[in-house]
Amino acid sequence: MENPKRFLPLIPALLLFGSLINGWPYAYFQILRWVVCVSSGIVAWGSLKNNSIFIVALFGCVAILFNPIAPIYLSRSAWLPIDIAVGVMFVFLIFRKP
Repeated sequence: MENPKRFLPLIPALLLFGSLINGWPYAYFQILRWVVCVSSGIVAWGSLKNNSIFIVALFGCVAILFNPIAPIYLSRSAWLPIDIAVGVMFVFLIFRKP
């Protein structure tokens, strides 16, 4: 049976792709920041244990970018490609070999 933990990156990916839809309240984006930041930190930490330095750096940067404590404010047009790119990165984690 497939390890169900492999599908956990689907949660931040779905939230990121969902952010492309107009009309969400600001609270959605606050939750998005928390979920993506924590998920990115978990991925970076796990990759550090596996000596995957590129993944550590990549998801470490994502965690900083989506940091909810000291947020980086960008326009909606700037966030759209970032949300898509980071969502795709989380989807790729599902298919990555452990």
